[in-house]
Amino acid sequence: MRHQKRTPVLGFKGITEKDLENIMKFGKASDTIGGYQSKSFIELPYGLVRKDVPDMQKKSLHLEYILAILECQFDEVDISEVNSNEIMSFILWIRKQQQKITAIEERYLSSDPEPEMIAAGINKLDEFGALSTIHGLAQGDILRHAAIEAMPYYKVYEVLKLEKTNRDIKNAHINIIKAKNK
Repeated sequence: MRHQKRTPVLGFKGITEKDLENIMKFGKASDTIGGYQSKSFIELPYGLVRKDVPDMQKKSLHLEYILAILECQFDEVDISEVNSNEIMSFILWIRKQQQKITAIEERYLSSDPEPEMIAAGINKLDEFGALSTIHGLAQGDILRHAAIEAMPYYKVYEVLKLEKTNRDIKNAHINIIKAKNK
């Protein structure tokens, strides 16, 4: 008789948004689950952090994104014996990592688009999320997407911050030239 691996059960049915809010506020976050200690999100692959995990979260695939995070770091992952408290603590840690990244991106990478870009429909790119960034960094070459997605988040962030700084400088320079020519 073959031994079957037990899959942890995630009982999120009946949990309201208010319940989740309280868990986020008062729960204890942990970067460790089943004896596996995860690296910080800034060290994990960009595609996993910005594309895959958020996509799985939208679909409520909690176990799948937990496993994806662990499996990119460890060869053999078995979390069949973890309890619901450990799972919730790890999910809280994931959410806090995402909040940190969002705060950093909002502070250092975001800027208001030019009115002409808004009129042209730049907001249409929002539906593509991180894919738009990945495609831009790949310079439109779909064959380079996987390489960019596999890079650690912090390396992609550094390039995005550099590109934003360069854009800001170019825009400021253009405005200085326009003011001189008036």
